[in-house]
Parts: sequence; C-alpha cells; structure tokens
Amino acid sequence: EAAISAAAARGSRVLAVLTADRISDALDGLGELTLVACLSLFDRVRRDAAGTVGTLRRAGIRVVMVTGDNAGTASAVAAECDLFRPDAGDLLFDAAKLREMPDGEVIRLLPRLSVVCRAVPSDKSRLVRLSQEAGLVVGMTGDGINDAPALRLSDVGFSMGSGTDVAREAGDVVLLDDSIASVANTVLFGRTIFASIRKFITFQLMMNLAAVGVSLFGQLFGLPTPITIVQMLWVNLIMDTLGGLMFAGEAPLPSSMKKKPKRRDEPILNRYMIGQIAVTGGYTLLLSVGFLVLPIFRRAFGFASDPVGFLTAFFVLFIFAGLFNCVNARTERLRLLSGILRNRFFLPLIALISAIQLLMVYRGGELFRTVPLAPSLLLRVVLLASTVIPADLIRKFFTGLSRREHGDSATPLRALDKKAETE
Repeated sequence: EAAISAAAARGSRVLAVLTADRISDALDGLGELTLVACLSLFDRVRRDAAGTVGTLRRAGIRVVMVTGDNAGTASAVAAECDLFRPDAGDLLFDAAKLREMPDGEVIRLLPRLSVVCRAVPSDKSRLVRLSQEAGLVVGMTGDGINDAPALRLSDVGFSMGSGTDVAREAGDVVLLDDSIASVANTVLFGRTIFASIRKFITFQLMMNLAAVGVSLFGQLFGLPTPITIVQMLWVNLIMDTLGGLMFAGEAPLPSSMKKKPKRRDEPILNRYMIGQIAVTGGYTLLLSVGFLVLPIFRRAFGFASDPVGFLTAFFVLFIFAGLFNCVNARTERLRLLSGILRNRFFLPLIALISAIQLLMVYRGGELFRTVPLAPSLLLRVVLLASTVIPADLIRKFFTGLSRREHGDSATPLRALDKKAETE
C-alpha cells in the first residue's frame, strides 16, 4: 500500500495484476485472488499545461478536472498543472461524496471545486448541468465514449482529435493537437470575434443615427435632399461590406484574456456601446445638420451662391466623418492607433474608400451630384469631419474615469462565490 500511495503521489496510475486459482461461475466472484505485481503507468503532463491553466484563470475561467483516477493521482497531476492549490481554498472531492450531496450544496461548492476523482460519466453530466443552472457557461473536454453525454450537454464541447468517433461527433470543436492550449486559443479568438461584432454594430448604429437624422432634418427645413439615392448606396457600401471587412481583420489581443467572461444573458448592446452611439453618433448628427442649416458654414466655405458645391462638401463631410468614426469604434482606448498595423485590412480600406470618394468628387458629375472642390477647401472639410475624433476621445476619457470609480460587475462565478461566503 505504501508503494501504491507513493506512485499515486507522483501522478502515476497504478494497475494491479492478480491471479486466481480458479474462476467461479457462481455469483460470489472470482474467489481468492493473489496479488502478483503493481504496474506504475506515468503519463507526462504537457509542458504548457500549467501556463495555460494560469492564462484561463486570469481570463476568469475556472478549470475543473473530473477524472476516474484515485485521489492521490488526481491531486498530484492537478498540482503539477497548477490547477489544484489547497492553500488558495481549492477543493478536491471524491465523486461518491458529491453524489450524496443535494444539487444546491454542490452548486455552492462550484467556485472552489477544482478536482473530482473517481468520477463516472453521470458525474460529469451532473456537474455540467448544475454549472449551467448556476448561470455559468460551460466548456467540456473529452475523448472517450463515456464523455459523449457531457460533451453534448455542455455549451461548448471540445473533443480530442485522437478521441473516439462518438466523442468527436458529440463535441462542437475538435482539438487536433489534443492540447489544452488550443482551448485557450479558442477563447482568445472567440472573444476577438465577439468584440469585432460589437465594434461593427457600434459603427453601424452611429452612422445610421446620423444618416436618418440628416434625412429627417432635410425634410423639416425644406432643404434639397442632402444625400441622393446613389450617394446613399455608397454610404451603405461603406457601412456594411467595407466596414465589416475593416473590423473582421482585427488581430487577437492577449489583453482580452485579462477581461471577465460575458454573462450567459448579456445583451449584445452594452452601456459602453449605447454611450458611444448616443454621444459620438449624436455629435456626428449635430455636425452634419449644423453644416446644412447654419449660415456660418456656407459663408466660411464660400458656398453662399453654389448649392451643388455646398452639397458636395456635405457629402465629403459625411463620408469622412464615417471613416473617422471607424477609428473611434475600433478601440476603447485613448490611444486610437494602438495595434492598428496588426489589422491588415483597416488602413488599406481607409485609403481605398478615401480614393474612391475623391474620384466621385472630381469625376462623379451628375451621377453623384458632385462638382470638383478646391484642394484647400476639401482639406478644410476633412478637418471639420475629423472633429468626431476629439469628441469621442473626451467621451472615452470620462467613461474610463467612471469605470475606475464604479468598477465592473461581478461575473456569475464570482457572484456565486460571494453567495457561498454569505451562506
């Protein structure tokens, strides 16, 4: 027993070899058995396992090992992976003990549960179900037939590439390299895609707010249609197709792995997005309407007797305000150009849209209702459009102060942990 315990403490699986003088057909089993040998099987932990567990922990993701191994082997392997830290309050439970607990008591243990040993397939499925009932988003890894029910039940099932066909069919993602590091990469890319979708929606709603508002104010003040149908098609092409490509090229940022996980019921539009749409989109609308209705702009740009030239300048103002708002929506930081070169689509598309816009101004004619503008005048209009950037920077500055003052809301896991402490 001492040798078996020592092997388990090293993280080895112990296989006992026994012999029997006779094999009984009765229901009383094999009869007397003689222990011949114990085989110690050691499966080396991947070098990147501990680092990946730490990365997931910093991302607000709790990793729980559910295994059929005994407590000694399970605790040794988990400690080597930096998954089980008793001094930090992590808990190890035998699955048989968890089966005796009611669901509510197990849910209260989830924030500190790190290892479950001697588990059977039904234990894995139960833990997935209870975690979901607690409001958590659950990812499950597995490679065997017995893992299939839990893989199918989880929100995201990660099947090992070397696993059984049943496990691969049950999972949502197949890890071809069988590495937990791929799970962390999946989280990183998933968060990047989600953030890019939010950026694109923010940009779209800012410009839609301005476009709809301009059309309404044009009718109210009896102005000629500020944006023609052909021009609006170009605006929609920027906002939909080209705008989507801009944000789709965002590179994964390691800093996103330091943010808290999203709640299961978190809306796509958060307070930050609503604030940016209202403030920056509202400023873009006021700038556009002010340019159209305030005489000071006509006099300042010399368009008192040139309505077509004035509407051409407005078209340039609106398009470039949209391009600058792309820059605003791309990051929540005050450093707008941070990491912009890692997006291989962003700057080339900005340059392409700018070139096409200039081509429309100088060669559009009646089709786009434009006339050529003097270079100095064009530059002044673009500079006026660029004021959406300092307007949004001021908003970002005060938003950052508010976030630091009030902090972020707790994730479901942390809220669950606080509930467990009070109870």
